Amino acid sequence: MDLYAKTTEWAEMNRGCMDTNFTGANSDRSFTFPSVENTGTVYSLIHNSVSENTTDSGISVYINGNLISFAQAPYIENGTTMVPMRAIFEELGAEVDYNGETKTITAVKGEKTIILTVGSKDAYVNGSVFTLQNSPVILEGTTMIPLRFVAEALDTEINWNESTKTIDIN
Repeated sequence: MDLYAKTTEWAEMNRGCMDTNFTGANSDRSFTFPSVENTGTVYSLIHNSVSENTTDSGISVYINGNLISFAQAPYIENGTTMVPMRAIFEELGAEVDYNGETKTITAVKGEKTIILTVGSKDAYVNGSVFTLQNSPVILEGTTMIPLRFVAEALDTEINWNESTKTIDIN
């Protein structure tokens, strides 16, 4: 179920209770939901402003309308959003393996095989080499990888909204 459908379901369940203020995760944000007919507005507020799962960096990642929670916050380095390796590959439907000795990440989805190595800007998709702007790194015990490269390598569409710090992957 996408976020709009979930919002509609929530609005229907809370009909009659919508004339109250709602304070999100950030106590400085308060919204009034005047009626169920404004479900689109509720969706917009939830998707763009009320983000209990928004990471410390303020970057929110949605896959097919679903907010993804990460144990380690995504961050931007040299214009590249870095995200936890295992979480993003699994959310995108890939099987992932990490070799701790060689620090090599191998992800497989269908006929696609992606190979990344911590500390190397060389990445491989089905044997073809690509140069990354940022190499994968280990941050506080979590392997972080470049999100756009991974999403595009797995044939998904990825969009960045600068004003909301939101990434949508479909």
